[in-house]
Amino acid sequence: TKDLISKYKFLQLTKLISTGDDFIPKSLVVLLVNGISALLMFGLHVYLARILGHSDYGNFAYAFTLLTVLSGLCVLGTDTAAQRFISEHEALSQWSLVNGFIRQAVQLTFLASVVVSIFLAIGVGIFSESIERNLRDTLIVIVAILPFSSLLLLAVSILRGFKRPIEASLPRLIFRPIIIVLAIALSVLFLENINARFAMFMDLGATIVCLA
Repeated sequence: TKDLISKYKFLQLTKLISTGDDFIPKSLVVLLVNGISALLMFGLHVYLARILGHSDYGNFAYAFTLLTVLSGLCVLGTDTAAQRFISEHEALSQWSLVNGFIRQAVQLTFLASVVVSIFLAIGVGIFSESIERNLRDTLIVIVAILPFSSLLLLAVSILRGFKRPIEASLPRLIFRPIIIVLAIALSVLFLENINARFAMFMDLGATIVCLA
């Protein structure tokens, strides 16, 4: 009898696995990922504050915050639309509409980010004399990062639209800060002067890797 019960439980277990049911709800995993991300970002900023010093870290924090805000603006609401539109049309197997939406969203986001980057570069150039040199150099790097950062934000929303919240969270929230920390930690071994501009270049590299 015990053997039959054990076999029954084993069959039920394999059935759950084969049908894709989750023992741990995805919402809990996403919550765990967000918690780890918060710790990683806190650790990243503490580490950079020690490496860069007060002035350079202030420049980095300002540029990083500005990049986050501009990236959110450049997606022009397509991130929110993606989560609703893709899930609805995926359920109806309307793949042509899904592919068309993704293509247009990518084009719109890229175009908006390029336009904003150009205006940012012009603005920095106009007010260059009134902006501290290190901050100005750091802001210029945002011009290069913004298109990639905006597309990464859109990609996250697209994955969420396909009901893949875990895969959506990992690149931007986990891999990106880890790559930045590792890149700067290795650079410290070979370079004496690590400044905010260099840290933003590391962010550029990490964003491109995560987007790929």
